Amino acid sequence: MSNSESETLDRLPGIDRSEQWSAAFVRRVFYDDRDLLTRCELFFFVHHPDIAKQLQQSRWFSLLKAGQVDLAHHSSRYLKVKAMREIGLMQFLEPGFTWSKESPFVHTLYKRCQSSRQQQTHLGLMVRKLKPVDVVGRLLGKLGVPTTSELVSTETGRIRVYRVNTEALLILTRLPSWKRSTSVIGHF
Repeated sequence: MSNSESETLDRLPGIDRSEQWSAAFVRRVFYDDRDLLTRCELFFFVHHPDIAKQLQQSRWFSLLKAGQVDLAHHSSRYLKVKAMREIGLMQFLEPGFTWSKESPFVHTLYKRCQSSRQQQTHLGLMVRKLKPVDVVGRLLGKLGVPTTSELVSTETGRIRVYRVNTEALLILTRLPSWKRSTSVIGHF
């Protein structure tokens, strides 16, 4: 068994004994979309911040106990989850929620990101170089959530309206990392 297979089995306990462990799954995780599990875990943690916090605390405790903490070079996934929730990203994940470049929700999220350099660091995003609607798209992309768009005619002209691709969102929620054991913290 290769090292990456072993790491995947650690991240998804029991996956090798489930019906989802197939040649297609292995190809997707190891070759086609290597960041899939990371995005799925982040998506899970955004919906379950209490689990993310608990796992992060356990991780920090084990690192402190071993004397292996270098705060200058350590990123926290919990801080990313917390920042995503604080800026209001959760409303964009609601089925049926739509937005455009003129939406007040988009501008509010953008201003919240722009006002805090620390949140930009946690999110891994340099906001000043992006348009507000692009910030929303990038953040949803970090969760592995695709969007769809369409041109809609209004009184003032045509605008592009975005929404989360609900079919892809349903597939994302069914991926094995949703069943991830909370006792496994090695890769958090």
